[in-house]
Amino acid sequence: MKRILFPASYRSHEARQRLLLNELQNVFSVISLKLNLPTTGSMADRALHAGELFQKHLNENQYDAVLIRGDRFEMLPMAMIAAYRNLPIIHIEGGDCSGAIDNKVRNCITHLSEIHFPICKQSEYRIKTMTNSEHIYN
Repeated sequence: MKRILFPASYRSHEARQRLLLNELQNVFSVISLKLNLPTTGSMADRALHAGELFQKHLNENQYDAVLIRGDRFEMLPMAMIAAYRNLPIIHIEGGDCSGAIDNKVRNCITHLSEIHFPICKQSEYRIKTMTNSEHIYN
């Protein structure tokens, strides 16, 4: 059975995805990684800390893919690390539009991802204009 890692930076991050994770468990072995990141400090420091924790976890465990949701700033270093390790990235909510920095982070994650699950036709179109991916599932 394929093992998929779902990094969750905060308890609410995982809770919002519970239905999806339960469905994926029917086909894959989905492991949630709860990082329990600090809530104080700069975004850059917290993102760096998330990347370090993620890298340490990957050094100790084997996965077939990484599932990343959205545009949270701490997800970008995790996507970069997964890409450097040749782990396929499954991205949910790519192609959406929101705040300025959120769009930049989300678009970077979209470019690093192999499999995309946009939430609407407009997001699907945006992903198609920025990637060559044949794996976009609306």
